[in-house]
Amino acid sequence: MSEPFFFGPETQRLFGVYHEPTSMADRDEGVVIAAPYGRELMKTHRALRQLAIRLARAGFHVLRFDYRGCGDSAGEAEPCGLEQWAEDLGTAADELKDRTGVGRIAFVGLRLGGTLALLAGARRRDVEALVLWEPILDGAAYAAEMQEVGRSYRRANRIEADAGPEDVMGFPLGGPLRQSLEELKLTMRRRPARRVLFLAEGDPTPDAERLSAALKKLGATPESRPTAQARVWLGSQGVARALIPQEALKSVVGWLAGVGA
Repeated sequence: MSEPFFFGPETQRLFGVYHEPTSMADRDEGVVIAAPYGRELMKTHRALRQLAIRLARAGFHVLRFDYRGCGDSAGEAEPCGLEQWAEDLGTAADELKDRTGVGRIAFVGLRLGGTLALLAGARRRDVEALVLWEPILDGAAYAAEMQEVGRSYRRANRIEADAGPEDVMGFPLGGPLRQSLEELKLTMRRRPARRVLFLAEGDPTPDAERLSAALKKLGATPESRPTAQARVWLGSQGVARALIPQEALKSVVGWLAGVGA
């Protein structure tokens, strides 16, 4: 069963969907799903919803939510950057704990959500596990990629850029977000979680290998798993027909549940 609701400060309400466990498994661990941003969020919405359903079937309390200024949450996205959205992820974790009484939290972060999961996890003491599904580790490269996607789209559709904030296919790439991406340095000083899974289609990137080595020095246990069809946000299908990456979802649920780990 899923329940939509609003939570967080009265001045900055966040929209979330809580998925109640549908199995008899007694797990003292809740899972917060950290979504990507922009067009990637639209492409992966079905996959993340299916992930939440499968985690609930495995006995986890699960929360999906929208960052401030995104989706159905209050506010505007243009003034936000990584700091604000990582704070929202922490608010979501606190809400799930208060709502369910679980003692530990796991973050599953896809793309930019993986970056936010790392940032939020390093600020907490209750994060048991992190799933980093092809996280953004080079913020400057990602910002440049987003800008080029936006320019290519406008050129292809003969859309003239206006004088307002830059956007990528309707999603703001405002100064705070672009600046925080360009200044992103994932030099971890605190362990963000005890267990960390890097999920990717293909071999780990050099950035992922460096981060994995840094996490080991902090006492974490990182692991990498190659998974077919992991890059569902790159599909050419429309949003309504976006791929459900069955193998990737199975890997995430199995790893968090300790099946085959």
